[in-house]
Amino acid sequence: MKHLTLCALLFVSASAQAHVEVGTWTGSTPEGTACSLVAGAQYFENQVHHPLNERVPVEFNGTRFIMAHPAVVDAAKPMAFFNHGVFQSVLPVTGGAQALVIDMQHTEAYEGPTAFHLIDHNWRTGVATRLDCLNIKHQD
Repeated sequence: MKHLTLCALLFVSASAQAHVEVGTWTGSTPEGTACSLVAGAQYFENQVHHPLNERVPVEFNGTRFIMAHPAVVDAAKPMAFFNHGVFQSVLPVTGGAQALVIDMQHTEAYEGPTAFHLIDHNWRTGVATRLDCLNIKHQD
């Protein structure tokens, strides 16, 4: 029984981690322009292995983002969990915010990032732009 419990704990721990390999991830925009980001080593805040504590440092165009699974909270239902389908980070910028979102896929065939999106939103002017980098692949 102890062996079964240990195996179950290891499975849950491994499945809680989204797989983002360290290194460069390259894809292209819908217009065909190359785009890429560089991922650092995953870690867990306070060394607590839980999806809400999972972090991935990422650099895109010279800007560093610390990616995390967004919390999903609904006081009316009540529920509190995480969105395992994305990593995201939001940074304050003059007049608004800049966000980086990485789409994740979790299948038996593939576990990892598939695309990323950079959103620049200037609240003061109401201007928002989005760069979509699709079909990203890890470069060996």
